[in-house]
This record gives sequence, structure tokens and C-alpha cells, in this order.
Amino acid sequence: MKTVSVIIACRNEEQFIGKCLQSIIDNDYDKDLIEIIVVDGMSTDKTVDIVKSFQEKYNNIKCEMNPDKTKYKALNKVIPTTKSDAVMIIDAHRSFPINYISQCLNYLFKTVVSNVGGDTKREPREKGIAPKAFSLTKKYSLIPR
Repeated sequence: MKTVSVIIACRNEEQFIGKCLQSIIDNDYDKDLIEIIVVDGMSTDKTVDIVKSFQEKYNNIKCEMNPDKTKYKALNKVIPTTKSDAVMIIDAHRSFPINYISQCLNYLFKTVVSNVGGDTKREPREKGIAPKAFSLTKKYSLIPR
């Protein structure tokens, strides 16, 4: 079985981070092989408190602070520190089907591809037709290390 690092770069996502983390925890993949790293961009809401409440229950969740606040600085900081076989980069607005990680890793390592992905559910931050349309079209992928 392969290990995976799930990286969530976020800022002020108290509305979504709990549902996102729970969907990862609820996945059917072996919990001992999943490392979840939340990189918070100095949130001013309860995002970090929610992550800490998950850390109290699950020992595979880490929370790091990103004083630069941007997603790409967060990813550049954390990706090189992971030791997993694959890296999954997501945002806090996503929730995942129960077999998402296992299916992605299966395809990633049993085929000749450089990344895989699939449908996820995205919660739009704002109301309206444009945010809803965007939430229905975006997908995520996993990449091997």
C-alpha cells in the first residue's frame, strides 16, 4: 500500500474546513497511510480552531502556519517536506467520495500516468449562478513523488 500526503492550503475557511477534513477521514483508504497537512494562511476566523479540534481526535493531521498567506507559498513550503508516495493538493471547499483516495492511488500506480483525479464536491463561498457553475466544473488530481 502507498502513502499519501493530503495538503490543504487555506485561509479563513471556517465554513468548509470541517466538512473537508471529515470527508478525508471518512475515506476508505488506510488511515495510517494518510498524512493530512493543513497550511493556514494566518486565518482571522475559526479555521485553525476547527483544525485543532480534528487534531485532538486524529493523529495524522498537522497544522502549519503560512505567514505569506498565499497558496503557492504554502505549497512550496510543505511539499518538499513530505515523504509520501503521492501528494494530493486540495482546497478546503472540497469534499470527497468515500473511495476517492483509494481509487486515485490505484489508477496512479497501476497505469503509466503522471497524475490522476476525479469528481469532487465543491462548496461555493458565495451565492449565485457563477460560483455554483464553477463549483460543478473543477476537479482535483494526485501526483506521484
